[in-house]
Amino acid sequence: MDSTPEASREEKSLINSSLQFADMLNLGGGIQRRNTTAGMDSNMRMSWTRLRDGDLSVKKFKKMKEGDPSAWGKASAIVHTTAEQALAFVWLYCSNSRMKEHQKNYGNLLREIYEPITTDTVTVPPAQHRTQHIVVQKSMPPPFLPRETNERFVWSEINNNNNNNHIQEDSKTLVMAFNPAEIRNLGKKKTAGSTLSKTFAQVFKQSSNSTSVHPTNNGEEEQSLGVVQLETKGVWIITPLAQNLCEVTFAVNIVDKGKIPTSLVNANIGRALNPVTFLKAFYERTGLVVDAELRVEFDKNVPRTVNLITAEQQSFVQQEMDLIDYKDDSGWEKLVKDSSVFLKLSKKHNKGESNSWGKVSERSGGGGG
Repeated sequence: MDSTPEASREEKSLINSSLQFADMLNLGGGIQRRNTTAGMDSNMRMSWTRLRDGDLSVKKFKKMKEGDPSAWGKASAIVHTTAEQALAFVWLYCSNSRMKEHQKNYGNLLREIYEPITTDTVTVPPAQHRTQHIVVQKSMPPPFLPRETNERFVWSEINNNNNNNHIQEDSKTLVMAFNPAEIRNLGKKKTAGSTLSKTFAQVFKQSSNSTSVHPTNNGEEEQSLGVVQLETKGVWIITPLAQNLCEVTFAVNIVDKGKIPTSLVNANIGRALNPVTFLKAFYERTGLVVDAELRVEFDKNVPRTVNLITAEQQSFVQQEMDLIDYKDDSGWEKLVKDSSVFLKLSKKHNKGESNSWGKVSERSGGGGG
């Protein structure tokens, strides 16, 4: 990654403009959450609604207007691997594991990386170190035609120097943005069942179907090929939390060019977020090991953050500590049944207050007595 040439101006522009999809901004000192809707279009201002999903470890949301073919989805999760490994997973769109998962869900429908022939070296640089183009087809319930998506992926990194104590020191947030691919200079198009023309593209072919069709942008030809276009744009934001731990946020906008009921639009959003679930499951490790890594990272960050506390935060801490004298044992009722040989528990209720206080302290003498 370190030896990869710097992203072009156009690639950086796509990265930065796509952060808003996940309610984020790059303010020069790292990525921060966007706290205002100023400058957003009406679709972006809509509130997120939590999706009901059996996997509580992945938070999934949607936002859409009734009858609108455009819908938004967002998912976030803690993934038990490095940020670099997580980016590699989502970037390698046609890896063996993801091709097997695609075939399991959609049979032999197309999924491949391609290199379009174009004279537009701004959008498509000659050496595509940070840009790639993919095409994928996914089945729909009968009688609807399969949906085909053509996307351009771009990845980059953003330095974290905003003193955020939730982020690893001296680390980089990795971002992969995507939008509809602009395919030009196609030459003669092929029909379903034919192989890709060499005049169309040099194909890095790992397709689940060796006789797959090429990407299409023509509505009439889509009907003859039996597919309907599904336009998508979005962003992956991967933030390092510890040595082998990262937070992944994925946001996607889907615009179906066909005519489908709202129930299927909802279903499309749900399954569009499944890559986050698949990514998390792929790297899942024991919770105790992960917690230990988080504690180590927390300890490392204490010296860096202790001097960053604001006057407001100091005032809040002092205000809370003044509410109860925890050093004075008078008035505290011992909870003998709940205590152990190592810890003693007690409670206290101040007259006139609706709440009670609890206290835990270590027994003297190393837990003896």
